This record gives sequence, C-alpha cells and structure tokens, in this order.
Amino acid sequence: IRRSGNDPVEAATASIDAFSRFTVTKLDENTVALQADNGMYLSRVRRGDLDPIEAANATIDTFSRFRITRLQ
Repeated sequence: IRRSGNDPVEAATASIDAFSRFTVTKLDENTVALQADNGMYLSRVRRGDLDPIEAANATIDTFSRFRITRLQ
C-alpha cells in the first residue's frame, strides 16, 4: 500500500498479487535478499522514529539481508 510516496511492506491483502511476489537471491545457507517488482531490494529504512521495511535499495546492504528460519 502506497503511503505518502513510500511503499512499506504490510500484510494488507487477502490474496497474493503482483506486489506480493519477490525475486529471492540466496546469499548464504540461511540468508536471502528479496527484490521487488520495481527492481529494488527490501531494506529497513529510517523514517524519523520508524524503521519500516521498503523496496528502497538498488543494491544489497546490511539491512537487505533476511535470515531464513525453519519452524517445526
């Protein structure tokens, strides 16, 4: 959902749509980066007192790395 010119990640739809799909880049055994339909990588972004996750980075940085954890 677009909010004030930003695209934070939110659980906002009941079904999978084009904006719910990401290209997964495996970085190591347990870590991935997720690339959105706009070509940007998901990353934590500082916005005042908030740190939303947005598709805002052209490259993979520290805040674009997501750990995969298998739940039993």
